Amino acid sequence: MLDSTFGQRLRQFRVERNKSMREAAREADISVTYLSKLESDEGNPTLDVLIKLANLYGVTLEDLTAGLTGEHSTVNLDVALARFINEYGEKFPELHDRDWQNMLNGIRLRGRRPEEPDDWLTIFVDLRRALAAKQS
Repeated sequence: MLDSTFGQRLRQFRVERNKSMREAAREADISVTYLSKLESDEGNPTLDVLIKLANLYGVTLEDLTAGLTGEHSTVNLDVALARFINEYGEKFPELHDRDWQNMLNGIRLRGRRPEEPDDWLTIFVDLRRALAAKQS
């Protein structure tokens, strides 16, 4: 599944758990249309939605998002995210990891990408904390 897209992975988790799209959307408290767009790689999930879906399918955020674009692909980073990585990459080495970059690059807040490094820092630290808590 390492070469799968986010949407393919999301659909696979849903199908493996024998859930219809309608059931999964209801249980994750999102619309069927939004879930359909996510599974078609047309939507951009928020951190809140990623957490809901990971909890619904009983997987970690890392399981849901890691390795989505494959081993040899490059990440076209948002400019503000790239600035954040440059500014904080020494303090947080995982920011140079392709899986983290892919995960962060897909995050939107109220439909928009964060524009300031401090906004990215808040998101990154919270996501890192959530992943650590889920793994312990």
